Amino acid sequence: MNEITRNSRKKLSLILVVLCLSVSLWADIIPSGDNVACGKKVKITATHKTGYEFVQWSDGNTEPSREVIVTKDLDLTAIFQKITVTMQASDFGENVTFEGGATSLDVQIGDEVKLYAAETECQAFEKWSDGNTDNPRTFVYDPETFAQFTAVYADKLFKVTAKAEGNAGTITIELVDE
Repeated sequence: MNEITRNSRKKLSLILVVLCLSVSLWADIIPSGDNVACGKKVKITATHKTGYEFVQWSDGNTEPSREVIVTKDLDLTAIFQKITVTMQASDFGENVTFEGGATSLDVQIGDEVKLYAAETECQAFEKWSDGNTDNPRTFVYDPETFAQFTAVYADKLFKVTAKAEGNAGTITIELVDE
């Protein structure tokens, strides 16, 4: 083994020792299931993921972070539930409804949502503001990636024709703003 390889290994070993030492000085985090000496205090924290909320521990305690003095085996389970959000169809534009004509809908992460953009007498659905042209439009609710979009409508155009019978007169058509 040459001198460069030996020195590189010594430096690498030293770096690993320093990293391990700094991690152990930073916090005494122990893996679940490790043994803890009787009388020692441990802090147990339940952290929810996006779209979920902490409800309680399996022993009924409702504090997500708690300190416990260990005097016996401790087996806890954090209980979480999905957060329900109420969406309003009007947030997606005028004349938009959810499936079944609903104007509001309770959703949770992973729920499939279907939107309908209704045409009116004078406006036709053209697209959604993000360029999607599906109507109805289906998407899966995820607050991390959910981007707001709205229905875009175009004025309906109608042909107006009028004619005079024979040569008895002329016809004029004028657009009058109201």
